[in-house]
Amino acid sequence: MDAIPAPPEQHEVVDKGKKKKDAIRKRLRRMVENSSGEGSDKMIGKEDAERFDVSFAAFLKLGHYLFAHSKMANLHQVEFSKALCEAQAEIERIQAEVERLKMASKE
Repeated sequence: MDAIPAPPEQHEVVDKGKKKKDAIRKRLRRMVENSSGEGSDKMIGKEDAERFDVSFAAFLKLGHYLFAHSKMANLHQVEFSKALCEAQAEIERIQAEVERLKMASKE
């Protein structure tokens, strides 16, 4: 059976996601700071940034779970396919045995 690569460790996924999230957060903060407007606009921007942080963290977590479940589904599909092939081979063997016995009984 071919070796299936292990999914990345959770901390690796989180580290990559954290770096991307930090970069997006910095860009969003710069946009909020550079926006011309009153203080209330900046407050709304900061609240949006916080909501974005929470949403992005949930997105990363969901992505990790989907990746892990996808790998498990693929593994189960390989196991099922192997079992199906074995069952079909067994059926063919039994059918051949039945045909052989029918031929032997006619003689």
